[in-house]
Amino acid sequence: MSSVKFIGFKGVGLLSKAIRFVTRSPFYSHIGYIDHNGKLIECWPTPGNKMQAWGYSKLDHHHDGTPYEIWELQVDPTQAKYIDWFFYRLAVHRIKYDWLGCVGFVFKLVREKNDRFFCSEGCVSPLVQYLGWHTITPAHVAPGNFINIIQAAGAKIIEKGEAKRGTAS
Repeated sequence: MSSVKFIGFKGVGLLSKAIRFVTRSPFYSHIGYIDHNGKLIECWPTPGNKMQAWGYSKLDHHHDGTPYEIWELQVDPTQAKYIDWFFYRLAVHRIKYDWLGCVGFVFKLVREKNDRFFCSEGCVSPLVQYLGWHTITPAHVAPGNFINIIQAAGAKIIEKGEAKRGTAS
């Protein structure tokens, strides 16, 4: 068996609190992926990434004191390679954030863009595609729902911590 790792953030900023309120998630406001080299891939504004596209990031780009949990999900080695490739593609091609998809949580009539992903939509998409979870609609998965889904699939917390600005992570 192999594994894939996701990171769930319990954001402390105003936008994070709004996301938790709108998605009815008491804890998680943002999701990212940790690749096989231990690098964080997420759609988060970082230095040089003001337009919010998927890319490589670091924990110290988050607000000081932002709690996070790293979750590990067991998958077969071939699935792990495909899932890792999916996130590599998001990062290298700088796939943009799906702001319309986020608005869709509030206004159900808003149509999302198929060439973009918000955080939890991007994280669940390869699981739907490569693990055969076809009953899940990625555009309807909020950060808290994502954690519930992978937990139901057997994912376990392997690390807890808090982001600290200015530290290498």
